[in-house]
Amino acid sequence: MPDPYRVLGVRRGASDDEIRKAYRRKAKACHPDTAPAWRREAMHERFLQLQEAYLVLSDPVRRKALDLELQARHGLWRRRKDDDEFLDDFFRNLLRGMMR
Repeated sequence: MPDPYRVLGVRRGASDDEIRKAYRRKAKACHPDTAPAWRREAMHERFLQLQEAYLVLSDPVRRKALDLELQARHGLWRRRKDDDEFLDDFFRNLLRGMMR
């Protein structure tokens, strides 16, 4: 599933009211019943994505889990730069211990 914050077009720290307003605005714009016949299938898929994103962000437990997951993903990416330093220190200390 794509990032619910991007699907609704809100920032990560958005209030419940901002999320609700964004959902209603986008849902109204892409509701399958208001779309021409040739676009209904695509609009239906988009509408389902909006519903799923709103369900995640409107539930405090699900939103917290999503925020933690996103934070962990981005945190791991940032820590990779430190992996080389960690390995250097690890092997340097290992060699020091072997030389004693």
